Amino acid sequence: MIDKNFRGNAYVVKGDQVLCEYVSGFADLPNEIPNTIETRFASASAGKKCAASEKIRGYNS
Repeated sequence: MIDKNFRGNAYVVKGDQVLCEYVSGFADLPNEIPNTIETRFASASAGKKCAASEKIRGYNS
């Protein structure tokens, strides 16, 4: 399900059921601090596309 080269976190929920919880790689590579499920990532403008997509999907429903 998850590509073996993926580094980061994946947390997928449907209703109350957790479908996928995956953590890999480092939150801070130079200091070798591993990612945790609570690791926060700077997404800059990446989230805008997701939010816009969800708004469009909701509008078209």
